[in-house]
Amino acid sequence: MAELDPGWQRLVDLTVLAFLSEAPRHAYDMNTQVQLRHKTFVSGLPRSMYRAVDRLHRAGLIEPAETTRVGNRPERTVYRLTEDGRGEFFLRLNALLSTPGPEQGGFSAAMSFIAHLDPAAAAEMLQLRAVALEGRIAQVAAESELAEPHVQRVSLLESEHLLTVWRAELDWIRRVIADLRSGELTWDLSEMIARTGTAEEDSTNDGEREENEHLRVVKKDESA
Repeated sequence: MAELDPGWQRLVDLTVLAFLSEAPRHAYDMNTQVQLRHKTFVSGLPRSMYRAVDRLHRAGLIEPAETTRVGNRPERTVYRLTEDGRGEFFLRLNALLSTPGPEQGGFSAAMSFIAHLDPAAAAEMLQLRAVALEGRIAQVAAESELAEPHVQRVSLLESEHLLTVWRAELDWIRRVIADLRSGELTWDLSEMIARTGTAEEDSTNDGEREENEHLRVVKKDESA
């Protein structure tokens, strides 16, 4: 299986941090949450999730909380966020929400976790993004206007595309901000979490397969 590129690795790491900001979990539960919540930006399961857990553990952002065993299933390590991990999660989430990046995948992933912020903080991050987008739109539009008399339109199609995408995103963000500030858009994170539950009831074969994959990934990384 091909390795995830660094950009996608960061999104998997963000997902682990987000899930552990809600409650301590083991990797199998987090894999299940990805599927229950339709986090389609997380690919390469279950290997990508186990690698993210190991990366974040080595970085001191998460730590083992306990080891559990259900019946004859393999032992599972439950992880929790460290204080550094909690701060890092909100730092990464705010950065993806507030700063336009080269890829839309990061923003989409961050939007899927925006309920971890309160509505006022979410509106503030999106307002920063709106201002940044306004600046980018003005710059590219000005450059295109200067170039237009001197080049064929085909040379400016990339800029046309960027402007179309950015203007649509800016319009949508402004509407979301308005809904957040008016109170029309709000949420209860604890209720959302309660509806997804945790993954405790799985087949023995599936559980063993997941844990064996985890051990194989860890051993491979340690020998690399």
